[in-house]
Amino acid sequence: MWTLIYLLIAFIACSISALTDAKTGEIPNRLTYPLIIIGFVLSLFPWMFSNIIYGIIFLIISSWFYKKKLFGGGDIKLILGLILLNPTADIIFICWWLLYACIIAIVFYAYKFYIKKERGKKAETLRFGVPLFISMFIIILQQFLPLILG
Repeated sequence: MWTLIYLLIAFIACSISALTDAKTGEIPNRLTYPLIIIGFVLSLFPWMFSNIIYGIIFLIISSWFYKKKLFGGGDIKLILGLILLNPTADIIFICWWLLYACIIAIVFYAYKFYIKKERGKKAETLRFGVPLFISMFIIILQQFLPLILG
């Protein structure tokens, strides 16, 4: 039951971030900060404490991506909040989710850059909110489709 609630919160956050990121190119702080706070408080339970460690590791790694301008601050805060909200407290869940997001982003933006190059337009910066949403949707389907079907 709690896993479903955590995933529902994560799905709603990813949905809102995908919409705002696609429209404005930014993920709002009023979405990411509450997500981080809720995730941190829930991670204080002993069976979820590993999420805090995963979040710290992610912050260390993502600082390099931020300095190289590969990720924006909103993307990093959203991912951090979702890592802290990880219902399984399992690093494999996080790795699959981020791997799906990266694959989707690579395919989507490679196609988008190719189209822009063909039209002679300048490519825009990467927006990671939509791939995060799509990958969260895939993860939720993987988790709950077997339960629904059978």
